[in-house]
Amino acid sequence: MKKKITSKKKFKKAKAAARSMLQKTGSLMRKANTVARKTAGAIQKEWKRERPQREEYVRNARKVGGDVVETIRRDMAEIRHTKQNKKGKKK
Repeated sequence: MKKKITSKKKFKKAKAAARSMLQKTGSLMRKANTVARKTAGAIQKEWKRERPQREEYVRNARKVGGDVVETIRRDMAEIRHTKQNKKGKKK
């Protein structure tokens, strides 16, 4: 078991130290919240500013993706067609 603090001076010192730690912790939390708010605000502004560019990227990606799929389909059809022709020539 821990010994209880019996003298008033030691008790007051411990209480003052605890109060000091609480104040420092509160100050640190306020500073951290302020920095977090500023950072979040900056990120939101940047996100809004870049929105048109993101939408343009999405449109271009869809267009390119569609072209790629179409090209793959054509290539697959051509491969099937050439395989069928080769089978027919062997006979």
